[in-house]
Amino acid sequence: MRLRCVIFDLDGVIIESSQLHTTSFQRAFEMHGYSFSREAITKFVSKGLSREAVIRSLITEEDNELLESIAKNKGIVLKQLLRNSSQNKIEQLVHTHSGARELLSYIHQNNIKIALASSSMMACDIVKRLGLFQYFSYISFPSSEIKAKPDPDVYLEVLKRLELNRSECIAIEDSTTGIKSALSAGIETYVFNSDKKARNKIARHLLMFQELDEIKNQIESLIIP
Repeated sequence: MRLRCVIFDLDGVIIESSQLHTTSFQRAFEMHGYSFSREAITKFVSKGLSREAVIRSLITEEDNELLESIAKNKGIVLKQLLRNSSQNKIEQLVHTHSGARELLSYIHQNNIKIALASSSMMACDIVKRLGLFQYFSYISFPSSEIKAKPDPDVYLEVLKRLELNRSECIAIEDSTTGIKSALSAGIETYVFNSDKKARNKIARHLLMFQELDEIKNQIESLIIP
């Protein structure tokens, strides 16, 4: 294949930010009189679900106005944490996976485009705060017109914006939701550090990696015949 773009999921592949999202959700829920443990929230955050899906997993009321308000406040809280927290606090809430910066730099230096297909509407803010924004040619995330994973929309948007064929791309995902999204878009998918459910079901026939250095070696084999 002629590799022109590597499309990354953000959380679980490049970074681990479950603490950031859990803290934001917990505060947003408390603003509306709900109290959930960090463990209960993290259970759904770690699945790569959209903001709305996490909220609906925890709240049974069919009150769309309430759910939209919680989702909005979650975003506000998260943005405040990103903008106002000290660097030490950010590093407690978000950490970059070992080898991530090196992998991004290697791909970039070889003139291959890099994109993000994230479930987080705050993906741009997160990578900017972590000093990673310069690597990405495009960042795709859910909106009113782009459905969240497991729908393929976030990946199809990357193909459209960067004028790419799916055969020219590789996706890197870690969750069942993300893997389904990338495969539904027809993109070859590498599985990184996936959960047991993903390994046993949808990802069992895909290339799997436990370290980002292993993915770097695989990409290098595609670049250098």
